[in-house]
Amino acid sequence: MTLTKVTLIIIFLFVIQIASAQTFLGFDAGVSNNVLNTNITNRASTVINSKSGYLVELLYEHRMSRLFYIKISPNIIQKNYTIKRTDSLSGVFTQYNNTYLQLPFKLGVNYGQQLQIFSEFGCYLGYWLSGNVNGDVPDIFSVTNNNNQQTFSLSSFNQGYSFNIIRDNRFEFGWVANAGLKYKVSTRYTIFINGCYYQSLSDQQKKYMINQVPQYNQTFTFSSGCMYLLKL
Repeated sequence: MTLTKVTLIIIFLFVIQIASAQTFLGFDAGVSNNVLNTNITNRASTVINSKSGYLVELLYEHRMSRLFYIKISPNIIQKNYTIKRTDSLSGVFTQYNNTYLQLPFKLGVNYGQQLQIFSEFGCYLGYWLSGNVNGDVPDIFSVTNNNNQQTFSLSSFNQGYSFNIIRDNRFEFGWVANAGLKYKVSTRYTIFINGCYYQSLSDQQKKYMINQVPQYNQTFTFSSGCMYLLKL
């Protein structure tokens, strides 16, 4: 078989596949859990904890065959985390609530008929929309000495995050992987549950100083939603 014939057969099969493809639109919402992955060994009595948030997402799914599909899913997601002090500074903490706009591109695989298992892998682009910072800090005017030990009361604060154009990197990119279950309620409607993991490959900070320690977001999400088949 000549190369020309092989090429024509591939093109023919591709055209048939596109012609038989199905397009879905959908929506899902759920919770996120994020942690800031960085090195804080130089910060005594300090730990970084994960923090929950929310996810709201639109879905565009184009099925190229019964098994394979591509998905574009713009979403708004919170990537929160908390920095806590320990030992003599126990009770002091700062919580960062960060909201991102993301655009993931994924290739997916379906297994099954009415009840389906699916898995997806791809990449995403993100933009840091806004932030809020709150917590408890020592009140310096309340410090007292008691038996050679300093005690203090805490003062709470809650304020919007002010972006620093020199330090903050508001653009983020990385890879994403997820898996879940789909159930075909009818010919047009499908409901699903989904667990997802986002790994940032870009530093949350710009290169603004020497020996800078990078900071990466690692985010898990769990969501549920539905999809609607546009054309049978």
